[in-house]
Amino acid sequence: MSNGNNGLDSSTKSKTPLLNPILFLGVIMAVSLLLRLYYFPYGVPLGLDALEYFSYAAKMSQIGQFPSGYDFPNNGWPTFLSMFFYFVHSPSFLGYMELQRYVSVALSLATIIPIYLLCRRFFADRYALLGAALFAFEPRLITNSLLGVTESLYLLLGVVTLFLFLGRGYKFVYASFVTCALFALVRYEGLILVIPLSAVFFIRFRREKKVLSRYLIAMLLFAIVLIPMAHIRIETTGHDGLTSHLFAGPSYISEVVIGDTPDYDDPIEIEEGESKLLHFVSKGPPALGKFVGLLLIPNLIILIGLGFYFLIKNRGLGAFDYKVMTIMVSGIAMLLPALYAYMRGIQEVRYLFIILPALYLISIYAVKRLDAKFDRFGIIAIVVLTSTLFGSIGFLEVQKIDYEHRKEAYLISEHIVKTPKVINMDPIDGNYITTAQVVKKWPAISSVPEFEVIRIPSSGFNSLEHFIADSKIHPTHIVVDGSDARPAYLSAVFYDDSKYPYLIKEYDSADHNLKYHVKIYRIDYDLFEDNNDDLR
Repeated sequence: MSNGNNGLDSSTKSKTPLLNPILFLGVIMAVSLLLRLYYFPYGVPLGLDALEYFSYAAKMSQIGQFPSGYDFPNNGWPTFLSMFFYFVHSPSFLGYMELQRYVSVALSLATIIPIYLLCRRFFADRYALLGAALFAFEPRLITNSLLGVTESLYLLLGVVTLFLFLGRGYKFVYASFVTCALFALVRYEGLILVIPLSAVFFIRFRREKKVLSRYLIAMLLFAIVLIPMAHIRIETTGHDGLTSHLFAGPSYISEVVIGDTPDYDDPIEIEEGESKLLHFVSKGPPALGKFVGLLLIPNLIILIGLGFYFLIKNRGLGAFDYKVMTIMVSGIAMLLPALYAYMRGIQEVRYLFIILPALYLISIYAVKRLDAKFDRFGIIAIVVLTSTLFGSIGFLEVQKIDYEHRKEAYLISEHIVKTPKVINMDPIDGNYITTAQVVKKWPAISSVPEFEVIRIPSSGFNSLEHFIADSKIHPTHIVVDGSDARPAYLSAVFYDDSKYPYLIKEYDSADHNLKYHVKIYRIDYDLFEDNNDDLR
């Protein structure tokens, strides 16, 4: 490793320069776009987190100001999305939902460019293009970009921040603190990135006399971006969505993990005599290792292994220039939110997406060393590109979602919400019951919608009779699809409803020529009491 512009690469000048890197980058982006369009969930509504962002963006585009009543902290993405909702008009809610996905896809594609430019801070064009391809064809990023959630914008701003910070001159560094603030507004854990950037700032410019005043300028720009949105959030939600949530982690540990405050939403289950703190902490590292390993599959596992081998063998990390230090300390810092999430039992690989730029640099270093050893870049590049592309396609095919099934699940959800009901929790696939209730009132959008269908917990009961009689809110209807993912007593209803004379079938999806078989029963409480005297 050398100082200056070389970073990880000991020779940034390619032996056989590419005629037009822009052309190659365009081809990579085009193939990446085709993959996303092929797997695009046409006609499938949004659900879960994406639905919340949709609701916020739609409401903001309608009223022309920041809506109140939304409790989630990360409003950077739906605020950005609201501009598209305002200028692009669709006759249906589904058109806006697909627009949300398209914007997410566009941002994910746009990130290919700063990934390439970031790699150019360390390597020659030929290697940087491979880094761009690794990002462009990463199957989990392709899938995530189709969800309409925060990661596409979050990754774009994170990569741009790193690229700008590594630029020559203070103007790039100042700009990086601006994009870092935007990065934090998309996801509050992005606020952590300012810590490693600040540390490297002083190491990088330590010999300059005005280092402190220049740092204060950078932090002033950072604050100028953050403070107005923090003020808006306090007015609309009661908290700034930054420090209020970043410090919620230590508060949770001191009050719930160490203290006696119960967590009803996500209770910590420990064995008798076991330390709650030790149990909480011990869940993090194994899960972190597991998901880092999963993130490397299918495309990075071999390259990362070779990269670390060459780094150790050639002492590639022996000379810490500020560029390598920036990538390393930033990557380590951004692992902390993921580690905390895994301690909380949140099992999602997306918390690790932000470390992908560091993984790509190590992978490209492996390619660089192989090229130096064998002098066969063309063959190496073809092997890497083809294996990456086909590995991604294979992964996407294996993980492919049955969109027709999702569409039918939404149609059934629309029927469920036609009339007020109290039903069993998560009765069918897709989590579209909330979506159907929001869409039912479209184009009216409420930050705190009054749902007419109430779902009550259905686990922990040993029979349907006990579920009906012992639930805090008595159900009015039972919805079943026979899936093993539901409690066994509900599946029993699906396969033989003759045992339950008090269940009156009101809907059967098979009668509507749907492949996804779902049944809805109304509970006749008079018949129920006649058949279950012992439960009175």
